[in-house]
Amino acid sequence: MGRARDMADAFALMTVLPVPDSGAHKPTSRASAWFPWVGLFIGSVVLSLLVILNSVSVALGDGEFLSRAAWPLATLVVGISAVLTRFLHWDGLADLGDAWWGGADKARRLEIMADSHVGAFGVATVVLVAVMQVVCVSTLLTHVGFGIALFAAPVFARMAATFGSWLGTPARPDGLGACVMGSPGVIEIVIATFALGIAAASMGYEHGVAGWVWSGFAFVVAAVVPHLCAQRVGGVTGDVLGASVLVTEMIVLFAAAMVVSW
Repeated sequence: MGRARDMADAFALMTVLPVPDSGAHKPTSRASAWFPWVGLFIGSVVLSLLVILNSVSVALGDGEFLSRAAWPLATLVVGISAVLTRFLHWDGLADLGDAWWGGADKARRLEIMADSHVGAFGVATVVLVAVMQVVCVSTLLTHVGFGIALFAAPVFARMAATFGSWLGTPARPDGLGACVMGSPGVIEIVIATFALGIAAASMGYEHGVAGWVWSGFAFVVAAVVPHLCAQRVGGVTGDVLGASVLVTEMIVLFAAAMVVSW
């Protein structure tokens, strides 16, 4: 039951799924290994929706629906992803945006992140990342076959939270960040790697060398982004983990969109 509980903790933390709660139980660092699997779930929901829409449109004699409706569908994709994660990552991004630009030192930035109010910097950060994601998703939807990046990107994005949990140091002694942080064991590494392997293999199968190169780039971005975010506030917090997910997702989607537009 230990591994099952860890997986349940990861999905309870990062999705709206009605995962049974075990009362006073708190998630541990082992739950971090399952974050990429949350990405697999989100990517699967998005890809399934697009496949269904495309199949229906083809059956009705319209094979260009996804391309023509790329903008509204891109907004729908980003919105579904946000809803599935109950906007948790977006809240973290807003808090980090306020702290990043509004604090003179690390102590003040932590104070700002602890404030539930969202300021102008946070709003601007959320809008910028959301617009970037919608534009990138729209670009991918206009190119046949590149929708698979919408399946793989959430996996690498959640791996950023895993890296932050495994390799970072907590900015506070309590809170979500400290709760899920700790060095991984062999089993945890295998669990996370298996999810990454599924995402990378899907890209490699669909796009060959370009897919594998993109996957390697996404892996590096996932490792670097949480480190850069944590430096600004003196360590990892739950907000840092959430913001790292969205920033990583934005960068890897941008990379995929640039490849198809080249």
